[in-house]
Amino acid sequence: MTMYKFILFRRPVVFLSVIVILYSLIITSLYRPVELKQQARLEDTVTRVDTKHGKLRIWTKNVCATNVSNLKNIELGDIILLEGNFEDVLCLKNPSYGKYLRSQQITYAIDKPTVYLTGKRSQWCYLRGQVLNYVDCRIDIKFRNRAYLWKALLYGDKSELPDEVTESFSKLGISHLLAISGFHVGIIALFFHLILFKISMKSRNLLICVFLIAYAYMTGARASIIRAVGFYLLYYLSFLIRRKYDLLAAVSFLITVILIHNPWKVWDIGFQLSFASVISIGIFYPKLHRTMGQFLTWNPTNKVWEYGKVMVGYMISLIEVTVAAQLLTLPLCIYYFHQIPIYGIIANLVAIPMITIDMILFLVAFFLPNGFFVEHYVIELCNKGMDYLLHWIHQLTALPFSNLKASEFSPYWLILIYTPVVIWYLYEEQNTVRKNFYDIQRTKKQSNYS
Repeated sequence: MTMYKFILFRRPVVFLSVIVILYSLIITSLYRPVELKQQARLEDTVTRVDTKHGKLRIWTKNVCATNVSNLKNIELGDIILLEGNFEDVLCLKNPSYGKYLRSQQITYAIDKPTVYLTGKRSQWCYLRGQVLNYVDCRIDIKFRNRAYLWKALLYGDKSELPDEVTESFSKLGISHLLAISGFHVGIIALFFHLILFKISMKSRNLLICVFLIAYAYMTGARASIIRAVGFYLLYYLSFLIRRKYDLLAAVSFLITVILIHNPWKVWDIGFQLSFASVISIGIFYPKLHRTMGQFLTWNPTNKVWEYGKVMVGYMISLIEVTVAAQLLTLPLCIYYFHQIPIYGIIANLVAIPMITIDMILFLVAFFLPNGFFVEHYVIELCNKGMDYLLHWIHQLTALPFSNLKASEFSPYWLILIYTPVVIWYLYEEQNTVRKNFYDIQRTKKQSNYS
């Protein structure tokens, strides 16, 4: 049996995802847009409203309208009429931005349009907007000076983040903590597991799945949030059918589903980094865990040593996950952002536990009734923790060589970097499947002799 037959037998969904990725790259690269601008009118539903360089920007299901000046009072879910020169987003001056817009299912861009309210409304989008407005106001009232951080951490709203905060997180390689991802979904799921501990595990997981699906919709269904919620749903499904959860099979399945729905997602940097980090953890974490496990072979002689072993084990596990996630994402970060975070691992080791604790405190404070006797203390503790984190991040950023600039390089270098990883993965898969195959054969022979 050849190497490829062994691997195909183990995880066929991995090869299906590779085929879908290649197909997405090919068909999107061969697509040729119409370059002429066309005067037209289009009716569409508002899905997002923000500002860029002080100008109102409106996102609908298919259009990104910039420099909107004649309309102010607009809400999510409103159905509007756009009038102006529509242009295919792939004809914009920045082709990469055009591909990003297509990955967000935006087909056309229009600058300085005339916008009219039709008086009609999409109820689901309107409901989403009302929920976000309620959450926004509640965070503003409770957390005041630190509200901008919690909006970014809870539902990805970075519009109020100061530039120095964004820059500091980026220089230290921890900007992923400000983007909604599996880290945030995991904390939210953990929080609801804790408060729903009295009901059965099956009912608890079902309620959390329903909440996470609603949460994904409310936060705009970004690639990272779909991935994170998808992992939780697949994990719950494996729990229901009593099958072992396979991280690499799950990530391959989600890649396949997302790219079949929208092939342009393959060009989304968030999509690439999000899935690269999980694939990297799935491939390298087991190896690192076995290697680092030798440091925890000692047996504690009393309670103090036992707690010490638990803490050491937690820190080693955090180091393993952090290093594993960096191995495949670092080349992409250097390629896209042209910088190398020297203190990235240290920053992650400190920031991840602090934000985990702060987010749990934030969720407790958020759901506490206004004026509850412990509300003030929880909010103060939460804000103090975030103040210490920001101070530490700014101090670390100020250190020499905290960030090195990297020159631009060809995407072919990425192929050169990742090819040895693919070959090594295929080799390891072959050895694993072959070992399992021979173990099964040996067990069958022993049972026949007995």
